[in-house]
Amino acid sequence: MRALFKKIHLWLSIPVGLVFCMICVTGAILVFEDEITDAYYGDISRIDNPSSRPMSVDKLKAHLLPTLAEGVAIKGIRPSGNPNKAYKVSFSKPKGSAAYVNQYTGDVIAQCDRLKFFLKTQSLHRWFLDPPKDGHSLGKTIQNWCVVASLIIVITGFILWWPRSGKQLASRLKIRTKPAFVLWHSLHVVGGAYVFIVLLILILTGLTWAFPDYREVAVSVTGITSYKPIHTGAWLGLTGKIIWFVTALIGIALPLTGYYLWLRKPRKRDK
Repeated sequence: MRALFKKIHLWLSIPVGLVFCMICVTGAILVFEDEITDAYYGDISRIDNPSSRPMSVDKLKAHLLPTLAEGVAIKGIRPSGNPNKAYKVSFSKPKGSAAYVNQYTGDVIAQCDRLKFFLKTQSLHRWFLDPPKDGHSLGKTIQNWCVVASLIIVITGFILWWPRSGKQLASRLKIRTKPAFVLWHSLHVVGGAYVFIVLLILILTGLTWAFPDYREVAVSVTGITSYKPIHTGAWLGLTGKIIWFVTALIGIALPLTGYYLWLRKPRKRDK
């Protein structure tokens, strides 16, 4: 059985590895989009002399709806967590449009549309720069099935790493540095084991955007309707984002070290 898992892991990884790398690179960039965007727009979100109590998100939404153009909806409201910083409200159209809104008065302070760099990064992350048109996208289809393949790769990799006895666990968690082939092998196998849980969360939440039927099942089972904070690590605050970012960086290394091990497989005499 182990030999079968090894073949599945290898032959799925060869064609999917570079796509997995690209998803991890773009995902790592998108993790800190909010922080980078806020820094880009500077102090325009600052609120001087705030009132004692901000509006609730629902009340703020109800206040804004009558002011919107026909056909425009509120996609989301992001509280700042800082009483002197305005809430960020994103709109359904035009694409990437958003504004800073005073949560105490409901007044729009300034536009803070999504930066084009992040629009392109997300398009690459989700659709291979081929956004769906009329519900169809070749890039999205390729991306979706590569994510499914990545799930199988990650699970089979963890099964192959799993120690056969408790005594082996310590050695399976240790990165060895010599010789070079052993170092690359350790980075691939042990690194993958350390980030397995987070990678699994990233893939499972990512699939909710890929397949609507899967999303419906996931919502019915978990009761969670919004997966973005989990997918980006934001549900755990800055600490979660850092963990997710580091996981993405290790995720980039996994296919690269895997390709090296495949191409540089040692001969019997080297063993």
